[in-house]
Amino acid sequence: MRILKLSLSVVAVLLVGLLAFGAFQLWAYESQAAEVWEVEPPRVVAVTDSAVLERGDHVGRAIGACTGCHGDDLAGGIVEDLGPIGVIHASNLTAGEGGVGGDYTDAELARAIRHGIRRDGTSLRFMPTREHNWWSDEDLAAVVSWVRTFPPVDNRVPATTVGPLGKLLDRVGLLPILSATTVDHDAPPPDIEPGPTAAYGALLARSCSTCHGETFAGGKIPGAPAELPVPRNLTPHPTGLAGWTQEDFARAIRQGIRPGGTALHDFMPKFTNFTETEVSALWQYLQSIDAREYGER
Repeated sequence: MRILKLSLSVVAVLLVGLLAFGAFQLWAYESQAAEVWEVEPPRVVAVTDSAVLERGDHVGRAIGACTGCHGDDLAGGIVEDLGPIGVIHASNLTAGEGGVGGDYTDAELARAIRHGIRRDGTSLRFMPTREHNWWSDEDLAAVVSWVRTFPPVDNRVPATTVGPLGKLLDRVGLLPILSATTVDHDAPPPDIEPGPTAAYGALLARSCSTCHGETFAGGKIPGAPAELPVPRNLTPHPTGLAGWTQEDFARAIRQGIRPGGTALHDFMPKFTNFTETEVSALWQYLQSIDAREYGER
């Protein structure tokens, strides 16, 4: 009987401890979410030069996949219900009613892209800032210029919400949600020229790590709903891309078709507009990383 009482007491203490830990982490998340980041907006001014706009269109669509989230007209697109993690509503980037385009200056828009910081200085949520933070000053200015070419669309998008599980996962580092916390705001963009190299591919691959994990070995995304597809292994392991050719890889990311002819899940975005240089660079990088067992995120 005494052993039972002792066991129940230990369980009770553990439960109280877990509740206290959870409550503290939720408080800490809210505190960090309210933090104002003192980051100076980049000195960016939109231009109408055709070559700049062409580059901005490529970076925005192909590399940044901006239209994949914000819609083909940038007026707000994807709505991703992640259950207890939260609900993502991609914002309206145009100058229409309900859009942020009319409120943000060019420099503030550039800061949101590179640093994940809103106009009021607080952090954006779920914005994949680390995927864009490496863009050169020229590419950043080109994307801002491209965004400014879209006509105003009236569309009031609901605010993105973060649930208790999402806040907890953010705090313990399993699923970064507060975008401004994911990058070094003092570090300049890396000085790496675009080319069919692993070094350039490592930058492009940042957009893959969001789903496939920091090691690119795939596996279930922490806290993700059961219906969300599980990302596959991109490393040169037998459970990954071992046996694939660069042509196989190009077909998969551009057309969504595996070497055997089966289709990838629609959740996997198609990088239809990737250039040969970009495909080669990404492939070279993924072939250079350590081969890991599927699921070793």
